[in-house]
Formats: sequence, C-alpha cells, structure tokens
Amino acid sequence: MTASREPSGSTPCRRTHGMVDTVPHPMSKYFSMYKPVCGFRDGLRGVVAAVVATLPIALVTLGVLPSTAPAAWIENGVPVCANPECGADNPRICSDGAGGAFIIWNGSLRTDPDTDIYMQHLLATGDLDPSWPAIGVLVCDVPGLQTAQRVIADGFGGAIAVWQDGRSDVWDVYAQRITANGTVAPGWPTDGFPVVVAPNNQSAVFLVSDGAGGAFICWNDERDHYGIDDIYAQHLTAAGEIAAGWMPNGNVIAYGPADLSTSPLADGVGGFFVFWSDGRGADFDIYGIHLQGDGMPAPGWTANGNPIVAAPRVQGAFGVVRDGTGGFYLGWVDGSLDPATGYIDVFTLDLYAKRIGFDGTTAPGWPAAGVPVCRAPSIQENAYLAGDATGAFLFWSDYRTFNGADVYASRLTPDGQRAPGWPVDGLYVAGPEAFQISRGITADGLGGAFLLYEATGAPQHVWVQHLTGSAQFAPGWQMYGTRVTSTTGYEDVSRMIGDGQGGAIAVWTDSRLGGTGIYAQKFVPDGVVAVAVALVASEATPEAVRLTWELGEGTVPEVAIYRRTEREPWRWLATEPLDGSHRVSYEDTAITAGTRYAYRIGWAEEGIERYSQESWIEVPAAFELALAGLTPNPSRGPLTVAFSLPDDRPAMLELLDVTGRRMVRRDLAGLSAGRHFMRLDEGVQIAPGVYFVRLTHAGRVLKARGAVVR
Repeated sequence: MTASREPSGSTPCRRTHGMVDTVPHPMSKYFSMYKPVCGFRDGLRGVVAAVVATLPIALVTLGVLPSTAPAAWIENGVPVCANPECGADNPRICSDGAGGAFIIWNGSLRTDPDTDIYMQHLLATGDLDPSWPAIGVLVCDVPGLQTAQRVIADGFGGAIAVWQDGRSDVWDVYAQRITANGTVAPGWPTDGFPVVVAPNNQSAVFLVSDGAGGAFICWNDERDHYGIDDIYAQHLTAAGEIAAGWMPNGNVIAYGPADLSTSPLADGVGGFFVFWSDGRGADFDIYGIHLQGDGMPAPGWTANGNPIVAAPRVQGAFGVVRDGTGGFYLGWVDGSLDPATGYIDVFTLDLYAKRIGFDGTTAPGWPAAGVPVCRAPSIQENAYLAGDATGAFLFWSDYRTFNGADVYASRLTPDGQRAPGWPVDGLYVAGPEAFQISRGITADGLGGAFLLYEATGAPQHVWVQHLTGSAQFAPGWQMYGTRVTSTTGYEDVSRMIGDGQGGAIAVWTDSRLGGTGIYAQKFVPDGVVAVAVALVASEATPEAVRLTWELGEGTVPEVAIYRRTEREPWRWLATEPLDGSHRVSYEDTAITAGTRYAYRIGWAEEGIERYSQESWIEVPAAFELALAGLTPNPSRGPLTVAFSLPDDRPAMLELLDVTGRRMVRRDLAGLSAGRHFMRLDEGVQIAPGVYFVRLTHAGRVLKARGAVVR
C-alpha cells in the first residue's frame, strides 16, 4: 500500500481549523448536520461522541495548578513527543495504575508520509520511563495509514494498544502488547496482532482488560453489508493468542443496524459488559450484554443483547461507568427523527441518564426511561460521563444561547435526583474564549470532577476545570479553570484520565515548536489555600498599566508583582505591601504601546511561593471607542461589561431588555480614555434572559448582545 493509497470507503483524517474530520459513517443518513471528529464516527455514534484578548479574572482562589504537582511535571506540560519532525496526532491515554499514564498516538515523520503507531510511558513523577526509548516505542511500522484508537494497562506494568490499520484495502483492527520495559511482549507479532481482517471497514474500536494480561476488544463491523454496522468482539490472551471460545476475526455481539459508542467494562471475574445503540426496532434503543471470558452470555443475558433503554425517539449511548457499588451509570442523547427528511433533528437532542444494576435492570427509584439531565433549547452534544459512589457527573457542549457552543456540567445523586446546588439543565462552565467543546471528564474520588475542554479561538486552546460535588469551583481553581499551557500556538485533540490518586492527567497536541507535538500535564487537588484573590481593577493606556488586587482573610503582608509577554518568561517587577483593606496596587510604566502583557502576584506560604492566575492586559497603541459587551457571555455571576473610551468626553452605558426597556443606566462622566470594566448589576436584580448593552459617546452608539443565566 503506497502513501497515497487509502482504504476503500474512507479517507485519512485532515485538519480543519484545529479540528480533524473524516468521511461520513454510513449511518450518517440519520444525521444531516454533523461533521465528525477524527477517532469518532458519523451517524449515531458521531452525535453521541461529538454530538453525544483574555479579560482579567474576577475571582481567583489559588493553589491547584500544574506547578503544585510533583516537581518533574513542568510548567506548560511534559513533552511526550515534541520533536518538530514528530508529526504526532490523535493521542490516546490510560492510567498505568501507579499514578502515571500510557500514551499512544499516530505519527508521520516529515521524511515518511505513512502514519505509524507509537507508545510512551509517563511515570507518576512526570518523567518519561527511563527504560523506554526517548521518542517512544514504535508499536507498528508498516506501509500505509494507521490511526490510534485506545490503550489500556495490562496489569503487569505494560500496556495493550489497538488501532485502525490500512495496510490492506480497508480499515482493519490490530493490537499490540508492550511490556513494562518497552518491548513487544513474547508471543505478540511485530507490527501487531490482526484482531480482525475482514471485508469492508472496521471502526469505533474499544478495549478493556481481561484481568489476566489480555484484553477484550469490541468494534463496529461492516463485513456483512457495507454501510450498516454489526458489533463484534474478540478476546486476546496475555500471550497474544485468541482465547478459547472465540473465532478468528471475532464473535458477533449484535446484528445491525447497531452502533458502538461506549467502552466495554470489565466485570472483575474474567468477563465484560458492553452497551450499544440498536436499530432492530422502529427506532434506536440501547441494548447491552454481559459476556463471560469464553464468549458466552452470562446467566440472565441473551445472545444479541438485552434491552436497557427502550423509549420513544432515538437513544444513543455516550458513556457507561461504574457506580462504585456494583452497578453502572449510563448516559445517552435522546432525539427525534424528522419524518420529512429521515435525518435526526439535532435541535431536539437532549441528555438523559440512569443507573442500572449488575443484571442490567433499572436501579430502584430510577425511571426505566431515565432521568432528564438537560432539555434546554437547541443542541446538546459531545457529552461525557464520570461517576463513583457519590453519584454521576455529566459534561457536554451546549448551543442554547444560539451564539456558538458553551460547556455545561451536571451531577446526579445515586437515587436519581439532581444534586443540591446544581441548576436545572446544567451549570455553565464556559471560559473566556469563544466556542468551547467538551473533551473529557474524570471523577476526583471526593464527589467532584475534573473537566477538559477546548476553546476554538485563534489559536485554539485547551482548558481544565475542577468542580466540587456542590457545583462550586474547587479550592484553588478560578472561574474558567486553567489553560494546560501558556505558550503560543494552538492546542487541540485533547484527552484526560484520572491518575488513580485523586488527580487527572491531560494529553494534547501542540504546535508550539512549529510541527505537531504531544504534551501532557498532571492536575492535582492538594493545593487548598485559604487566600482568595481578586483583580478588582485594571486600566491600560499607551503610557501605563494600573492594576489593583484584593486578598481575603489570612493573607500575607506583602506580595511580589510579576509580568510576562507571549514571547518572554515571567520576570519580577516589584514587591509591594498590602494596605489596610488587604489591597495592593501597582502601576507599570515600562511598557510598549500595542503590546499584550500578563500579570500575576506571588507570595510565600509554608516556604513555598504561590501564584495567582495570570491576567492578560492589552496595551493600546491608541484608544478607540469599543464595546466588548458582557464578560463572560453568557453571564452567571456579576454582570460585568468591557469597553474602551477614546477620550474623557461624556458617555453613557445602558442595559436594555429585548423589548428595549432600559434596566440599568450608568453615567460614565469622569472616566478617562482607556479600557474599562464596569459592573452593571450592583443594587439591581437582573433576571435570566437575553439583553442588549448600549454604549453612547459623542453622538456614536455601539450595541452588543449578551445573556444572563442562573
């Protein structure tokens, strides 16, 4: 197979504005408005998995940042594959069971247009495993295209990877086991074991450990009818052999149309569970099966699966996780077919979840049709699920404001209720950049969760947030979370897993060196600090930047002021004492007009220097009349407006409802030229809804639209 030859019915992924896409899955006839993400599929699984200048921070509580992780976890991420020639893409990650991670990716050197599969082991300390090659283990090196799919720990210090392989004329599935010392495990073929080599394409590959060094592997399979998927599975032993009771090329699990979009789960006794969306009836419902190690259904489960969710409309599973007490939480999207077109009407998509027992029956107190998690207007997509004994967390992208995608989260208690403190239809978690896409979630073991999302700005960035079980930002985390890196360039194709120790490890592709590399970072919840910090005022003119921070109770007597640019590292500017109101102010006159600066403060605590979140300030070359509108937008906290004035002539700022009725009026007399931030809701109750901000100055009127959510 030459580099230019492609498996029939498919094309290699291509990058588009920081995202990657692939050809439509045949079931895309049901979904007319969806472009899939590489590694996901169009059709029902596509809707499940991919449907399924920064402003000053208003409030920051400090401590839980990458710098609080063990020393080897360096600022801006550990380079997993950072050579500019790396050509790395599509990273996948799993816990190694000891606080570190295994990471696989497909890469193509600039001197070799074929894509190959690589694996690297990152220790809990943040160091690359010294017994592995520095550039990672070359797992598969054959002509053609390979696409990384999943990786799991084998339980003996090594890992098993699976990938789609185009060495023949179609997409097949191969697997490889790498030992703890970074070598191919005995009995496993060089360049991978052929899990399935069958007609047409195989895709949507998932795997789970069998508990004995081998793996169960599941996938969508078109071998019997191109364009319609069945679901197959295979059991490989630790020695790289097909287990007894399993056929070459796998055993059929469900005859199509069916769609696999969630990972199987080990049962702890040598078997596994798998759940999928099934079109055997009038629409798509969710089915599942519990298989033993020999491929036979466990007692109480039937061949071709048991119905798990049978409800009106179409259900597409996006996640199933353990509930910590012997059962599972299951999440799905629920939508309607448009009878006129035969496509899913994506604007009808809602999110549901329910808890099921080990036998697949609905848990007591839960409706058989599930609990609605979000039924807000417009589209809910890209949903993820995490859970433990304290309940289930859900995280998704949401278009309810009709102004791009934001990210929302919700939490359910074990008895099927929305957890206290969580709003109906979810908690708004969006960051300061436009168009947020959810990318992952993992429970922290304490009732909270880490959230991973991408902000598709210019360039695109990756963010992590940590929420408590009571819908609050975890101690040490500010309202937007934290960016995985503060470098220039774009970050995307991100993934995240729990580290097994209450933290999370994120991995992403990164363009900081010009090519496409892979970096990783650990986020830990152990930096609880009693100091609360707010940047309460900022002003930028071509001559100076003026900032004021306020620190809460338990503060220190003085702080250090730091500044950096997008190309220069942090440097100390001054050490300033706090005044009687726990405030510190600083004026920076050593600036260049038209330059963007980041500022932060630091202080000593128990012998360790702690830092506030950075705040970016753009120094104007000359002021213009401008209205940025609500920040953030939508606003769920203080109603703050960002704007700039060209001079000190009279000006007025107003908040209007959709009928034109004025809700708030602020006279801006006395404000000088420059960039300003003003709170509009002091002393006024502003109900949730859509509003217009109007700025009037010297006969000119500017308007901006915003939304208030609670």
